[in-house]
Amino acid sequence: MSPAAASSAGTISAVLRDTGLMACVRASRTPNPNAMKFTLDVTLSERILANRGDDVDDPFTRALLGIAGVASVFGVNDFVTVTREPDADWDSIVCA
Repeated sequence: MSPAAASSAGTISAVLRDTGLMACVRASRTPNPNAMKFTLDVTLSERILANRGDDVDDPFTRALLGIAGVASVFGVNDFVTVTREPDADWDSIVCA
C-alpha cells in the first residue's frame, strides 16, 4: 500500500497493518496523557523524530503524521511514541 493510501486509512492500527509492522503491537499509556507508546515486534531501521508539518521522507513516519490528531512521532529500536493534539481522541487515532 502506498504511504498516501496508508495515511488515508486514518488510524495507527491501519498504518501499522498496512506497513507490515502489525504482527505484534502493544499500546501503553505514558505519564503524559497526550502520548502513547507502541511497542513493536520489529526493530525500526532508523530513529524517528518528527512533528506535524515537517518535511518527512520516511513513508511510515509520514503515514503516522497523516493521521488526524497526531502532533508528533518519536521512535527508536522497537517502539514508537505518538503524541496527540490536546483535543484529539485516542480512540479515533488508534483504533481501526
